[in-house]
Amino acid sequence: MATQSRYSTNGDGLAPWENEYGARQDDSSLGELLKRLSSDTGDLISQEIALAKAEVKESAANIAKGLTKFLVAWMFGMAGFLALTAFLIVAIGGATGRYGTVALVVGVVEVIVAAVAAKGAMSSMRPDKITPKETIATLNEDKSWAKREITDLKDEITSAPSSHNHSREG
Repeated sequence: MATQSRYSTNGDGLAPWENEYGARQDDSSLGELLKRLSSDTGDLISQEIALAKAEVKESAANIAKGLTKFLVAWMFGMAGFLALTAFLIVAIGGATGRYGTVALVVGVVEVIVAAVAAKGAMSSMRPDKITPKETIATLNEDKSWAKREITDLKDEITSAPSSHNHSREG
């Protein structure tokens, strides 16, 4: 006994995938085309909103990580600044007798260390890490898709009356 595909039609109708798009594209009325375009556009907008939300969450997480790193760097910088400043000024200044010069050198070194740490934290918050790249790309794709759909619809509208008139006459 031969096994038959559940998608075969035995010549008595359309296969399931043809029913959705294949048959309707040729026989679609303007109302059906507009309804389908509206539905597809609504679905697309919903998907874009979901993508934008996901990217905003990811961007917010990147900002939070960068801010956390920055705050930790700042806290260590301040603690180090206070402790080392006091220690070094007292130790080196006591040995040399030049407390002012020692305080200046120690302060400059600590500010340099804090700047390096802050630069690392700021790199975590660069615009390229928080820009919703995928959303922007898909919005551009959607714009192109919508233009193609409108062009196709215009073509179908302009060609529909002449093709329907010929089929009715024959």
